[in-house]
Amino acid sequence: MEGVQVQVVSSDQHVIAKAVNGGGGRNPLCENAEEKAPVSPENQRTIGLLLMYQKFKFLNLIDLDWEKDMELACPVNKLGTVTVYQTSRHGSLDGAGSPPFLGAIKPQVIVVNNGPRKGMGQVDQPKSLTPPGKQTAPYEHISYLRMAKIPGIEGIWQGHLSLLDKDPAHNTSPDMIANFEETAECKGNWLKASVGQDGKFTVTNGRNGFSKSYNAR
Repeated sequence: MEGVQVQVVSSDQHVIAKAVNGGGGRNPLCENAEEKAPVSPENQRTIGLLLMYQKFKFLNLIDLDWEKDMELACPVNKLGTVTVYQTSRHGSLDGAGSPPFLGAIKPQVIVVNNGPRKGMGQVDQPKSLTPPGKQTAPYEHISYLRMAKIPGIEGIWQGHLSLLDKDPAHNTSPDMIANFEETAECKGNWLKASVGQDGKFTVTNGRNGFSKSYNAR
C-alpha cells in the first residue's frame, strides 16, 4: 500500500521497547491504576499493528489484554495518539482497554468489533494484581460508557448491537451499528473506513449506507 507505514507494536508476548508516533511522554493516568492478571498466552501472542497514512493512524491490537496494553501505556505512552482504534478483545473492556491505555492513545473514532453476545456487555471480573489495601483509581465498568468518556472522542461504531446489554445508553447510535440480530438471517454487514490523502476519512455502515466524515487530527 503506497504511502502506508506499518509498525508492529506487539508480537509473541512482547511489546515495543521504544516509543513511536510521537509517544514517549510520561502517562499520569498510570498512577494508582489497576493491574490485572494476564490472559491466555495465545492472546498475548497477538500481532498488534499501527498503520499510518499521512495524518491518519489506525491501531489494531486484536486480542491483546489489559496487562499488555498497560505495558504499552505505562509508565510511558509508547504509541502516541491514534485516529481510529479497533477495540481489543471485541470491546470487552474488562479484559482489555485499561483506562491508562485509552487515555494515552486518545482515539478520535472507535470501531467495536463485537458480536451479539461477545464483547461490550460482558461483565467479567479478571483477577486483579493490585496489592491488598492499595487504592486504585476508579473507572467506568460499562464498556461503551468508558469509551464515550474518552476526551476528544468523535464517534463510536459497533459491529453488532450488544444483546448482553441492549440498554440504548450502553450502545452507540443505531445508525452506527452494522448488525442487530444473531439469527441465521444475520447478513454480517460491514463497517468501512475510506481514507483520503488529506487526512479526511469517512466511515460507512454497510447495513444502511449511513456514513460520517471526520478530519484526522
